[in-house]
Amino acid sequence: MSTSTLAKPSVVDVLSEADTSKATTGQLIGIALDSSGFLFLYQGEDSSPKCLLNPDGSPKTRLENFLVKDVDVVTVKGAERTQVKLNVTLEKQGAVCTLTTGIQYMPAQCLVTGLMGAQEQNLLDTPLTFEFWKGRSATMCNVKTNPFDRNRLTSDDTYERLAAARAGKFVEEEMQLMIGLLNEEFHELKQDVVKVDSIVSDQDNSDLGEM
Repeated sequence: MSTSTLAKPSVVDVLSEADTSKATTGQLIGIALDSSGFLFLYQGEDSSPKCLLNPDGSPKTRLENFLVKDVDVVTVKGAERTQVKLNVTLEKQGAVCTLTTGIQYMPAQCLVTGLMGAQEQNLLDTPLTFEFWKGRSATMCNVKTNPFDRNRLTSDDTYERLAAARAGKFVEEEMQLMIGLLNEEFHELKQDVVKVDSIVSDQDNSDLGEM
């Protein structure tokens, strides 16, 4: 008898995209800074990023009910410049994607402020919604526990520290510190899950008796 493995849904499937022919799990989603769209799916070096759209053709503005799996800083070396980026790894229904944007830009600062707010309320292991909108000069982002609630997660301390960092022009250093703190939180969450799984496994094995 043969067995079949169910394939994980692609990121684009989960995001209700119409064209799923080139979608794979683990793809990068860039946050636009000055475009009519907000979220762009990277499709490899040979193709231009593709704007994520709603079924009606309008730019997608929300990523709803995603679990945050990790937060990290990566250095991307290009032909003309080197960029330091915030990477937020998300998971939903088995599909994994990574939100990415330069750590000095407002979308990254909004994401970190919202995630620090989630951390302060012990909500980092709760599905979160990321809502994007155009501010006066840049794309902004709200982090929420309920996509239909006006209330957003925020950290007053993080907000004030980043405001001071922008004024003093040391945003990148402050962001590196905060992202490091979030990274530690997610690693602790992963360790807690491993401990629980280990306890459950030991309990299951104890019922088997001697073989």
